[in-house]
Order: sequence, then C-alpha cells, then structure tokens
Amino acid sequence: MIKISPNIQKFSSWLKRLKVIMLLLVFLVIPTSVVAQEKNRMRLRIEFDINRKGKPTNLEIIESSGNKKFDKETLEAMEKMRFERSDDTRKGISADINIELDGLNSYVYPPQMVKEFIDGCSNGEEGKEFCVCMIQQAEKQYPWETFLEVSLEISEGKVSPQSKEIFQYLLSSCITKVPIEEFF
Repeated sequence: MIKISPNIQKFSSWLKRLKVIMLLLVFLVIPTSVVAQEKNRMRLRIEFDINRKGKPTNLEIIESSGNKKFDKETLEAMEKMRFERSDDTRKGISADINIELDGLNSYVYPPQMVKEFIDGCSNGEEGKEFCVCMIQQAEKQYPWETFLEVSLEISEGKVSPQSKEIFQYLLSSCITKVPIEEFF
C-alpha cells in the first residue's frame, strides 16, 4: 500500500501517476529478495519548494525510516517531477510518503500495484478490460522485476529492444479486448 500526503495533491492533478511512479521506484530500488523476507514499511517526509515553472527545489529529508538507498532514489525522483505552474513560488511544502510491502513471489504481482496499474492505464471503465488483460498476461509470462523495468522504460520514453518485444507481446495478446478505435 502506498499513501502520499493529501497536501501535495493540490499541486498535482495526476496523483494516480505519482503513486504508480513511487511504487515502481520502490520495487526497482529494493531487491525482491529483501521484500520477500518480511513486511517492509518505509516512511519518508520530504520538505521542498515549488518554483513558478512547477519544479521542486530545496528538497530536504525531514524524517526517514532509514533506508538510505530508497531515500536517495526518492529525492532524485522528486527532483524530476513537475507540478502545476504558478505565478508564485510555493515554499515549505511537505510530502509524507508511507509504503508498506508484503513479501512477494516474483511471479505474483502485488495487488496494490496491479490496481494502480489498471487505474493509471485505463481511461475510467474504457479500456479497463484491456489493461486487466495486459497485467494478467505479464504476470503469467514475466517476473515482477521485468515488468517494472519495462514499465519504467515506457514511462521515461527510453524503451530497449527487449522491452519493446515484451510490450508488443502483451499488446498483441490483449488487442482483441479493446476496440481498435480507442487507439486513434
């Protein structure tokens, strides 16, 4: 489960995407072997400003559960984020990020991540069947870490030939689940 403090929601209209990005970050930063051992809880409170262009500046960790690698990667991810533009610089914004992970099998995707993927992938109820199909096909065929790598590459727009092949397989397996008009 991931919770992001509601105080930053007013600066970003795409909170669902932020949750997916944070989950991807967590699972790429923390080895599956560590996650599989036990329940993991991570907490991070960050304070920052947002300049007029919507870029976070002056990021500072106020409170942490102690996972240095997670903290570092989260700060780097936050630096790359963009919030809504404003006429004024917004100062002293805090973001509380609370993440709880249950142990997992590499071919069993975490239910919260599956839900976030489907919510972020589909446009409401439209295309939901397609998104459900894609993640079910991925879960049958690829370990969790592979799915995360492909998802991250797609979100960054830097897709490797191997990831493109995986995505094309998932797409072709599920294309009949959604009318072709939805792609145009």
